[in-house]
Amino acid sequence: MKQNNTSRYAYLAGIVDGEGCLRIDIGNEVTRKNPTYRLRLQIAQKNGKIIDWLYGNFGGSVYKPSPKRTKCIRPNGEIYESVCFDYRWSLTKRENLLPLLKKILPFCIEKKKQIEEGISFIYYLEKYKKGMKKVGNNFIHKEENIENYIQVCDKYYWTLRALKKIHIPSAAVETKLAASSKEEML
Repeated sequence: MKQNNTSRYAYLAGIVDGEGCLRIDIGNEVTRKNPTYRLRLQIAQKNGKIIDWLYGNFGGSVYKPSPKRTKCIRPNGEIYESVCFDYRWSLTKRENLLPLLKKILPFCIEKKKQIEEGISFIYYLEKYKKGMKKVGNNFIHKEENIENYIQVCDKYYWTLRALKKIHIPSAAVETKLAASSKEEML
C-alpha cells in the first residue's frame, strides 16, 4: 500500500519525536578559526527496515551499524551481555532539511520547539551565506563579522542542547495516579 505524502510526513514526525536527534555539528571547533555549523537530523534504530524506509523516502545518508556491547538483566536477575547494532539515518543538506522540517512540524509534539529552532537556524545560515563575497582565496561577509556569526551560531547550538534536557511530565499519568489514589481511599 502506497502512502500519501501527508501520512509519510506524519509517520516521520512520530519517528523524529520518539527516536530523532536534531543537533548542530561544529567543524573546526578546536581552533575556532573559520568554524562551520551544520544542522543534522539523525535517527538511530536497531530495525534496518525503518532506516531503509527513511532513506528511500527522504534520501540522506545511512551509516553502517557498529556493534555495541550492553549488559542486560533477565527477569530472574541473571546478567548477560548483548550485542546490538544501531543503524543511523542522517540528513544534513539545508536544501533537503528545511522543507522536510517544515512538513513534519505540524505533526510533532515532543520535538516541536527543537524543530522550530532548527528552521530558524537554517534561515540564519542562508541569510549569512547570501552576504558572503570572495576576496582572493577567502570568503568574507560584507556586513557581519566572524565573531558575531560564531556568537549567533553558538546561541542556536546551546539553545538546541538545552531543549533536549527539558522534562515534561505526563498529565495523563498524573491524572490516572490521582484517580487511582481516590479509588483506594474509598
